[in-house]
Amino acid sequence: DGDATRAGAARQLRPGRGDLRRASSPPREVSSEDDTHQRAEAERLVAQEELCVIQQHCERATRTLRERLTAAQTSPDEQRERIAALEATVARLTTRNEALRREYGRYKAMVNQFTSFAEQ
Repeated sequence: DGDATRAGAARQLRPGRGDLRRASSPPREVSSEDDTHQRAEAERLVAQEELCVIQQHCERATRTLRERLTAAQTSPDEQRERIAALEATVARLTTRNEALRREYGRYKAMVNQFTSFAEQ
């Protein structure tokens, strides 16, 4: 879900083939570095939002795990089953969170690079 949403958002931010060549004299001069900088910044923001969502999922999963650990009405086998399922979910979300943090770092580095390049 998140990948599809992010991919759709990234596609909307990227210009189509004809978009960059459409006008021979744009109203103001916009360099491809500006476009790339804006796309990188937008992608960085999307990655940052995804990190927040994943962190919230991890927090909810952790709360649920704690609640289920203390639930007296479930059998030990059922508790172990639920705990294993929740641990798998937390592991999957943690892995995705780490990947998004790396991606966010790359986007942030790109934005910083474009910013320093633009300031020169």
